[in-house]
This record gives sequence, structure tokens and C-alpha cells, in this order.
Amino acid sequence: MGSSKKNRGKQRKAAKQQTAAASSTSQDTLDTNFFTCIHPSKQLSFITTERGDTYFLPEHHKLAALYVQRGDGGITVAMEELTSSYEYDGITRPNIPLVKSGILSSVLDFLSSCEHETFDGVMTDAKGDVLASNGTIVHVGGNMDTPSRWIRVLSRAEELEPNCLMQIVENIGPLVKCMCNDMTRFFFNSNKHWREGIESFVRLIGNTISKSMKNTDREVA
Repeated sequence: MGSSKKNRGKQRKAAKQQTAAASSTSQDTLDTNFFTCIHPSKQLSFITTERGDTYFLPEHHKLAALYVQRGDGGITVAMEELTSSYEYDGITRPNIPLVKSGILSSVLDFLSSCEHETFDGVMTDAKGDVLASNGTIVHVGGNMDTPSRWIRVLSRAEELEPNCLMQIVENIGPLVKCMCNDMTRFFFNSNKHWREGIESFVRLIGNTISKSMKNTDREVA
């Protein structure tokens, strides 16, 4: 009898270990190339590849856009490596659209404050509550490390959704004034942030001019 109880105990322990291992695998990896990243709030996740490409599942699109609007560092960084679509289980799925989701507008709104406000002040105003898909209210945001990330999100939007070019051009006046003023070299009243963002800014402007010229050539032709 004692031997039988002991065997059953070992079987239950082994089953628990297998269940835990399966659960860990399902959360950490989708296959050998995809990994799920769980946001610290535990309400939002996204997929990343070994190359760093980022994908958001459809059920997380709206929530991800709200996190960007709140100035959340992790989700904004993920937008820098966004791709237009991804394939999993043989099915091609669309990724989160930067224009339609409102992410592009949120980023442009943040950058419109770069002449007169501090980055810390903007972050303080941005953070707040979001309503997660399970009905939980989560306090997020305000934890980005540098405003240059918004410039890189603009570059990603320009690359993935070329039709947004005019929206960017019409709204980056404050950014251009800050970054082109090489006398004060202030971006959100900070020389440090200016130095962090100048390379991304030059790349953005170069790509914008190049694409605008190509569009003009096509219209002339």
C-alpha cells in the first residue's frame, strides 16, 4: 500500500512538472523563430523574432496604440522594429497599422511640444490609465528614455505606410525648427536629447526628401 501511494505521488509530481514546462514553452516561444514578449503590466504582449522584427496580434492592436499614447517606453520601442505583416502557421496576418491605429498622430502630437516643453514634463502629462481587454484598469506610460524614439517611429511609419508622408511633412515643423537650430541645439529644452536625436532626424529628413522627389518625378512622367 505504501509503495502504491508513493508511486501515485511521483506520477502527480511528474505531471505537474510537465504542465509547468508546457506552460512556460507556450508563453516564451511560438516556434524556433518567434518569441512572445510580455509587457510588465501583464496585459499586453507582442511577438519578436531573433532578428528583432516585431509583431502585434490583432487583439492587441488597440491596446498597443493606447500604450504609445501614454508614452510607454517598451511598446514605443517595439514600434521601431515593426513590420507590415507576419506569417505564422502558414497564415499571413496584418501587423498594427501606424496610421489607422492613431499611433502616428500620437507621436506627432508629442513632437509638436519639442520647442517649449521638457521631455520629463511631457512624460508626466502622458502617463495614465488604460482599460485592458480583460476589464482591468492599468496605470502605464511616462517611462520612455529618450524622445528620439518618436523620430524613429516616424521613419518606420514612412517606410511601412508611404501614404502617411504628407501627414508627417505637414506636422514636423516644430521638430525641424529644434533639430536645425545648431546654435542652441535644444530638443525638448535639452542638449542631451538633441544629440540623441540628430542622427535619426537626418535620416528621416533624407528619406522624406528622397520619397518626395520620386513622387514628383512620377507625377511629371
